[in-house]
Amino acid sequence: MGRSSGVARAAAWAVATGGAIALSWFGVSGALGNGVLDDAPRAFSVTDQGLSTVRARPGPTHSAPSRSAPPSPSTHSAVPTRRPASPSHPATRSPSASPSPSPSPSASAQGTTQTVVVRGGRVALMLHPASAELISASPNAGWSLQVWRSAEWLRVQFSMGASVSTVYCTWNGHPPIVQTDEQ
Repeated sequence: MGRSSGVARAAAWAVATGGAIALSWFGVSGALGNGVLDDAPRAFSVTDQGLSTVRARPGPTHSAPSRSAPPSPSTHSAVPTRRPASPSHPATRSPSASPSPSPSPSASAQGTTQTVVVRGGRVALMLHPASAELISASPNAGWSLQVWRSAEWLRVQFSMGASVSTVYCTWNGHPPIVQTDEQ
């Protein structure tokens, strides 16, 4: 009787553990499937000027979900990014509210990738003819990051104390324009 009771307990434990694992996996895969890991990472390079355009790797295409509610800020400590193999020197940029200089874009079915370096961190954008998307944003040490998105623009803001570095990208009825602001 003791032996069959032990087997029954082991079987009950195995079923309960398997059910808990399945339930956890279902919950995690649902959360990760909502845009967190949809895009494959794209490599980009950073030049001494802080801006570069490279041809995008072919990858999965999908349309961004439309948002009916007004955009709300989301706070991140860091968004993963790939670093270049060789160390780069940080660029010194003066405060600017005018469009950032854009290098000659390389034609691609996916668009062009532009990397912007500001005091607070780096932002990589995929620029399409009538839209743009955020590839990655990485704050420098000690800086925090906030991202706002809309159907016609996006804003990435790095802040540390009273210092604020902002990268704007707008495309409301025109090709994307990237602007920076340092305060």
